[in-house]
Amino acid sequence: MDSAIVTAVGSLALAALSAVTFVAYKHPNAYVVLYGKLSLIVGILFFGAFAWDMSNIAATQAIQNSKLPFDKMLDARTVVEGAAISPWWILVFFAVNGWLYFLSTFPKWLLDKEALRTESRQELPSSEISQPSKCITDSERRNRTSSG
Repeated sequence: MDSAIVTAVGSLALAALSAVTFVAYKHPNAYVVLYGKLSLIVGILFFGAFAWDMSNIAATQAIQNSKLPFDKMLDARTVVEGAAISPWWILVFFAVNGWLYFLSTFPKWLLDKEALRTESRQELPSSEISQPSKCITDSERRNRTSSG
């Protein structure tokens, strides 16, 4: 790939991950819904890439079993192997899915436990979902532990 395209795609991917991280931090309860959808998208992309690679393997085997002359067989195999997906993409899929899972754990250790319990018991109207959740600051945490 052209280095300008790689730079642009890398920059957009970093911006997207940063935006998702911001949403997970500022709106951890709303991120739970987003996490399910993003995980589904990443899973579909992973299985699509897997199916693409399996089709390339099947095409390579079909070329090898064909009765083409050797030079034509090498040309066809080179074309098929040129369309293969890099094995590094598997690591990218797992890294993105791992990051999304890590972000989904924010409510467990970022939010006030009592606020999380009361919020999960009540059903919020959609207008209140966009408001930031109450996070505990270090000074509030110290005050609660020293007074209670």
